[in-house]
Amino acid sequence: MIGELRTRLLTSSDIDTVEPYLREDNEELPVVVYEVTDDEYERDLQGGSDLRRTTVALRCYATSYLACDELIDAVDDILDGWTDTDEKIWAAERVSVSRAYALPIESSNQLLYEGSVEVVVHWNRSSG
Repeated sequence: MIGELRTRLLTSSDIDTVEPYLREDNEELPVVVYEVTDDEYERDLQGGSDLRRTTVALRCYATSYLACDELIDAVDDILDGWTDTDEKIWAAERVSVSRAYALPIESSNQLLYEGSVEVVVHWNRSSG
């Protein structure tokens, strides 16, 4: 499921880097860092199901306010109305968009700007 989400973000002309963690060197900025914050099995009347609901936080980092804001908007636009899903991904819904700016980069005087988009992905683990 994460692979499909990464592919969707990377096929946009506005996003070049999607990583599972923020690297110490800032050569990759701007970057989208993803983190699975919740992963639940959905249940049917018989108790079991291959359907899952996974919450993913997509944190957008850049070295300027404007670049971070543009990256947040690009991620938000890509996920807006994501209904052209394959058999594995059934739906993706944006839950929230937030901005928390001016985080310092360790051992540097440079500021790192951050915002995030939270998305819930409904998918079938037995497909694809």
